[in-house]
Amino acid sequence: MAERTHSSRWTVEFACSLDHVLARMSGSAEALRDGRVFVDGKRVFDPLLPLEPGAFVDVFPAPPEQPRNLHVLSTHENLIAVMKPAGLSTIPDQRGHAASLLDAVAKALGERDLSRVHPTSRLDRGVSGVVVFALGKQAREIMQQARQQNRYQRHYVALVAQPPTPSQGKIDAPIGRGKRPTERSVHGKNAVNSITYFQTIDRLPQMAMVAVEPQTGRTHQIRVHLSHANAPLLGDDTYGGPRRLVLPRGAVLRFDRVALHAAWVKIAWPDGTPWHVEAPMDEVLMRWWSRAGGHPDSWNRAWQPLSVDMGST
Repeated sequence: MAERTHSSRWTVEFACSLDHVLARMSGSAEALRDGRVFVDGKRVFDPLLPLEPGAFVDVFPAPPEQPRNLHVLSTHENLIAVMKPAGLSTIPDQRGHAASLLDAVAKALGERDLSRVHPTSRLDRGVSGVVVFALGKQAREIMQQARQQNRYQRHYVALVAQPPTPSQGKIDAPIGRGKRPTERSVHGKNAVNSITYFQTIDRLPQMAMVAVEPQTGRTHQIRVHLSHANAPLLGDDTYGGPRRLVLPRGAVLRFDRVALHAAWVKIAWPDGTPWHVEAPMDEVLMRWWSRAGGHPDSWNRAWQPLSVDMGST
């Protein structure tokens, strides 16, 4: 389910500084420190920022408390792979730094400079699974090179409303901006090359399980591409996915997150040795699949590398 966060908004009536406006908005000093204050859509931190009449000041609410126990999956030199739970942003959004996995990793490492902690992939807030962080400029450049040379493999498992058409293959469709600033669409504005490989693992009367490996890393890529293939993800109402499902005996499944899980990543170093990191299976998705009549063995098959021909890459 797409989660929407609403702000408190103040319209500037006369020229003044930001602190003058914040003084009239309760709790805003803390919001400024957390990175939850935006002026005309841009995050700001300077309380003395001059404002012109007509400017909009948005203050977003503090996030709910998140579990502080960071689940570290593996480390390799200046890289750390961690488990991201659904409901937590990878990087700071309107809710501020404290509501992000990046902040949790930085605090666990004792790193005060957040610019040194770089996620090599960004899972949406409603998505779970493994995220690899590069620590420092050199590690970041090494990971960028691995992606450019197709040595960084990412494998996802998704539950979708119906099997994609065709059931397996390659989606080569450019993705650009959608009608809303936070949305993306195939052939949208300023669309860029986007490639996703997929394979249907199993199908039930009311849902299907699909394994996915994106070759590129666009915002919302898997969600947009599977929707484009007539297989929107469960819980992803932004791109046409259902938020609830009525089972044959009348029971109702409600989807409070996007049914997408980053199962594993594999990075091949220049000398050929691999670094393979797996996330544990997601209990929520497993429960949805089981209640719809799915067999647990499907998950084991979904964890395997795709058998789709990728020779064209």
